[in-house]
Amino acid sequence: MTFIYICILILVVAALVAATAIQRIIVVDGREALLYRGGRYIRVLTSGTHWVFGWKAGKVELDIREANLTVVGQEVLTADQLTLKISVVLRYQLIKTELALRSVQNYIEQLHLAVQEALRTTVATKKLDELLTQREQIVEAMTPLVTEQAERVGAKVLRLTLRDFMLSGELKQAYADTVKARLEGQASLERARGETAAIRHLLNATQLMEAHPGLFQLRYLQTIDHAVTEGKGHTLMVGLPKEITPVVQARETR
Repeated sequence: MTFIYICILILVVAALVAATAIQRIIVVDGREALLYRGGRYIRVLTSGTHWVFGWKAGKVELDIREANLTVVGQEVLTADQLTLKISVVLRYQLIKTELALRSVQNYIEQLHLAVQEALRTTVATKKLDELLTQREQIVEAMTPLVTEQAERVGAKVLRLTLRDFMLSGELKQAYADTVKARLEGQASLERARGETAAIRHLLNATQLMEAHPGLFQLRYLQTIDHAVTEGKGHTLMVGLPKEITPVVQARETR
């Protein structure tokens, strides 16, 4: 009987030890956890319930859902030595939580710095006019630079967006004056082109009438007909043909 009691006691103690040595770890949906035991990294735990054997086991959770990182009002210098502030939004997702926690001290700060550096590098090659009209090209140039740094911390770049271009008051006025001058110059050029085309048209018409005098008489009659039919209530004064003018002058001198 004593042997049986001893066996039972041993089983009870073993059960108690096993119960205290086995831990239940729950990782909620949308997160991953890094399992540590005694301060040492063991493995990644996905969402769900996990039974872990051993003492001094713990976890560090990270959100693996899509997230936004906003760089607000980053001051940059353009290729034409103008200073402005640009806001950028990075949409990303953690795909390797082990890298995010173990490769750098703070992966969010690293992503923030990556966006800043990519923005400065890209804007430095563009003039102000290009920045305001080529947003898509700027994003395309920035994306590979940000992606390279993001992969080092276990993140995936989903989308990069340029939001705000903030100019100083003096720079806004100078840019507005430049645009106004450009538009006025374009308008003057169009007027000059129109006047040149009109002069060319008149020259061609003059040459045509000199070569064919009958066209002038036909145009003369068309003008009279239009004035008679459309110009009701108006007085029409028509000059005499040059063949009749000497006869009229002779009668007036008598």
